[in-house]
Amino acid sequence: MTKNATLTAALGLALALAACGDETAPATSTRGGTPVTQGAPVARVTKFDGTYAGSVTPTSGAYSCPNAVRGNRSMTINYGRALLDMNPGRSTPLQGLVQADGSLRATDQIDRFISVTGTTSGEQFVGTWIQGRCAYTLNFRRTG
Repeated sequence: MTKNATLTAALGLALALAACGDETAPATSTRGGTPVTQGAPVARVTKFDGTYAGSVTPTSGAYSCPNAVRGNRSMTINYGRALLDMNPGRSTPLQGLVQADGSLRATDQIDRFISVTGTTSGEQFVGTWIQGRCAYTLNFRRTG
């Protein structure tokens, strides 16, 4: 068998096996901690779109966390995509997609694992920001 015939046979086998796969379940992967579904486009949830702002407070715990992150922060939701500017001027905003029930999860890893989880009702966002071993409570109100 020639080299071209071997490659053609291998390609044909790979295509045949791919055709036998489950076509009803979309393939998923993660990008920045946010699940990304490949295949048919998923409609984005826009009913929570707007600007939210409010306080960040450290939660009580045995580990001493920096108080420098205390204060006010903001989050913008546009076309279902949330951008949270947790370290203004020092890092890129965390990104995540808001689900139909108002839940949000955004993750990143700069020098340590960072995540924000929470829920919005459209008028308020309540969540938790985890950075390394430190946890903070987010309490935002819709401002626009």
